[in-house]
Amino acid sequence: MLAHIAMFELRYQLRRPIALISFLVFAAIAFGVVAMFGVNPKDSIPVNSPGWIVVAFTLLSILAMFLSLTGPADVALRDGESGMDAILRTQPIRTSVHFGARFAGAYAVVCLAFLGTVFGHALGVLMPWISPQAVGPFRPAAYAITVMVIALPTLFATGAVFFTVATVTRRLMATYLSAILLLMLNIAAPFLLVNPSYRILAAMLDPFGLLAFMIDTATWTSAERSTQLLPFDGLLIWNRLLWIGLGGLLLVLSFTLFNARERRPRAPRLDHPTVQMPLVTRERPIIRAGGAGLWEQFVVRTRHETRSIIRSWTFYAFLILGVLLAVGVLVGMTLGGAMPNPVTHLVVRVIASAFALITTLVPIAYGGQLLWRDRKARIAEIVDATPTPNVVFLTSKVVAVALVILSLLAVGMASGVVFQLVRGASEIAISSYLIKLLLIVGLPALMFGVLAILIQTVVNQKFVGLLLMLVVLGLVGAAGDLGIENKLFVLFYIPDVPLTDIAMRHFLVRSLWFAGYWSSVTVLIAVAAYLIWVRGAASLWTRIRRAHLSISPALVLIAGVALAGTVATGGYIYWSVHSPSSLSASATDHLQVDDRRA
Repeated sequence: MLAHIAMFELRYQLRRPIALISFLVFAAIAFGVVAMFGVNPKDSIPVNSPGWIVVAFTLLSILAMFLSLTGPADVALRDGESGMDAILRTQPIRTSVHFGARFAGAYAVVCLAFLGTVFGHALGVLMPWISPQAVGPFRPAAYAITVMVIALPTLFATGAVFFTVATVTRRLMATYLSAILLLMLNIAAPFLLVNPSYRILAAMLDPFGLLAFMIDTATWTSAERSTQLLPFDGLLIWNRLLWIGLGGLLLVLSFTLFNARERRPRAPRLDHPTVQMPLVTRERPIIRAGGAGLWEQFVVRTRHETRSIIRSWTFYAFLILGVLLAVGVLVGMTLGGAMPNPVTHLVVRVIASAFALITTLVPIAYGGQLLWRDRKARIAEIVDATPTPNVVFLTSKVVAVALVILSLLAVGMASGVVFQLVRGASEIAISSYLIKLLLIVGLPALMFGVLAILIQTVVNQKFVGLLLMLVVLGLVGAAGDLGIENKLFVLFYIPDVPLTDIAMRHFLVRSLWFAGYWSSVTVLIAVAAYLIWVRGAASLWTRIRRAHLSISPALVLIAGVALAGTVATGGYIYWSVHSPSSLSASATDHLQVDDRRA
């Protein structure tokens, strides 16, 4: 029976489009990485050396957390969403057998999808444009050991974490939160290396094993990194065993909690209401002639979208996570002597760094969640049949995402101000908070949220859209390594503003020009999403062919103004960057430093 259940889940996961798409995406990423570093090698270590493969595959395993969201987490949530959980509970089979076998089937598909990394990397090395100095001898053992020691334990541990969280909470957003926690743990672990006594702890806390590998090979020479396989006598093996054991314990915990919840007596359901029903359900609603106007529909939809986010406990978990991270760093810097005086520009820098990751990922997650919530509740067809125009659905979701971002940044700003007041700051510059949080952090996050809505509208597959957005974020982060030096092509890039520089006004003006440029581009993205908005079961090609039916004079005016704004602001930025005389000497020096850092 165990094998039959596992094979059922395996076949189900393989039939999903996300399985093949994930394989191709990871193969393309690995192929692109080899092509990028193999054309002009920066060091003497070949791109197919064991050490290079370990680093590349470990970094890609961080992105592979997404695969665990689509596989094991889906196993825990799918029965409840499809209504099959009540039927499955009547079958004479133990929970550990049923969910354990299905977890195994989903985990196998996740591992198969990650093998696209091996395929893409091995294929990229064979390309004729790769420099001969960047390629070493082909060693299948280097790929096999890296996959066995790095990728498979990581996918098992993250899959077990997401499966347990999904089983306990029954919410997909909770698994997103746990993924961000794992990512933050990976980011925070290297800071423990400041104290050598915490070296082992730092290596064990890294869920992906990269830090442990770096510590084990810190004394290796370039020749050893090019020839030596993974060490089996260091911290890396203990790290892998720790996280495999943790994953196994979490699976046992999830089975136990599920059994305990199912054995809990349930309150009887009565056909008649036990409390007084609100008057709105007993009185006939009065609808004025002509129905609700466009503004009224927008207000109702925006209130509905915003409440669906604000009332979820995961939103408050994101808030608490950001506050704890920011306050922890501020307190650590204070105790370590790095912040003797709580001046605003230092506090704002910490707050912005703490909330930047959360503020960017939350709109991407909620952008897809808002689009798929009605389908999950099986009322999408009813909502699509209403006479509400597409512009109401689109703008209400964008405004809801914007309000969520403002809420996150408002809490971050309040945390910084309270910290300064407690430390006895003599002056609090609110304008610095507004510039850093709203312009540099919040506005790009909103733009990524709008892009996430467009991608979800185009692909019409929740997990495929999420994967593509993660790839976009990775490409934006690696723009410098890809050779993209023109900031007009770095998606949603807004240059930072030095809050202590005497020429801050010049830098602020430059950032505002970039903000205007990318805001105009974002409006064009929103227009594209509006034209192909999903109503009913129409395919993408059908929606594209019907897009002209949604064109109106107002839409043409909005798109025209946005296009003109893109051309005008982009042209001015290009002229100002290539005409240093248009800026002050201080601003010019900062632009050059900023471009080199980017």
